[in-house]
Amino acid sequence: MTGIPLEFQFGTNWAKFSHVSGGIIGQTLGMEGMFAFFLESSFLGLLIWGEKKLSPKAHFGAALALWIGSWLSGYFIVATNAFMQHPVGYTWAADGTSSSPASGPSCLNPWAVVQYAHTMIASVVTASFVVAAVGAFWT
Repeated sequence: MTGIPLEFQFGTNWAKFSHVSGGIIGQTLGMEGMFAFFLESSFLGLLIWGEKKLSPKAHFGAALALWIGSWLSGYFIVATNAFMQHPVGYTWAADGTSSSPASGPSCLNPWAVVQYAHTMIASVVTASFVVAAVGAFWT
């Protein structure tokens, strides 16, 4: 879970940036928090402790929901970073802060899509090498 340290860094290390752009990055970080805490945590609990209580299909559904939630959570973190690299879909207020009329422009930032594909492909490749190394060690 990289979203929690990221949110604390925005508040402690980049307070001025958070004040100016909080109306935009707050949306994506809020959605990340919802997915990370509610969806992922709930289904992780079902996956770990519900193996004997759930049917095999329900257990697989919990694993699938956990995977979807973690990848969506990752997208919202990357979308927050993409706004910092390529800001789109915002307006300036009279007090110097920025806001977004809807979460769509920051979530559908073209840079976020490219950055997310790069990040997730790299994580899958890295995880594949770790699994191959562990398998090679134990054979």
